[in-house]
Amino acid sequence: MTSTAPQAVGPDADIPANGRSVPMRPKDAATVLIIRRDTGAPRVLMGRRHRGNAFMPDKWVFPGGRIDLCDYRGAAARELADDVATALARTTNAARAAILPRALAMAAVRETFEETGLLLGQPVSGITPGRGAWRDFRAAGVLPDLEPLRFVARAITPPGRTRRLDARFFVADASALVKAIRARLDEVTPSLPPGVKVAGAPTRAGISGAATVIETLSN
Repeated sequence: MTSTAPQAVGPDADIPANGRSVPMRPKDAATVLIIRRDTGAPRVLMGRRHRGNAFMPDKWVFPGGRIDLCDYRGAAARELADDVATALARTTNAARAAILPRALAMAAVRETFEETGLLLGQPVSGITPGRGAWRDFRAAGVLPDLEPLRFVARAITPPGRTRRLDARFFVADASALVKAIRARLDEVTPSLPPGVKVAGAPTRAGISGAATVIETLSN
């Protein structure tokens, strides 16, 4: 898959509340659409951001977030497909093309776990939790699985926002989730908007009470 999005992003002058011009370069981020296809019409995992968040409060979003330094290192059960890595490399400069694609995929998997408790990975015996943002993920005896991720889109937050992200969007099938916790997609959470079907994973950081849902995709 190739990307038709802009190939480079320079700093833009954002205007905060104090009226002063402040250069703000979008931060690299990753998002994943987990698609469930075993119950008729395809459905996609979403979560509602807490109304107190400074960025996109009270909005329904796909799990994801900014790259952490730990995403540039660490083991994976399987690596990105070559064509996916190549497409992602086209969205950055030559100096980062060799390291950013994998870090984006790792961030997508980690953020999904942090926000929903769902593990996009494979069980591996004998691994140690270690330290840092991947500790809880690895403590489950699982390593991230990057091979199921497919790069489908890129979105850059416009200037003038409180935060700017250069987000790459991935798609992964729900069958790639660790089997032992896949049943959580059948749990129920309350207080959802009309037309939204439930997939109830646990409430995690940044996600409000009626958090994780499966929404029927329109044709």
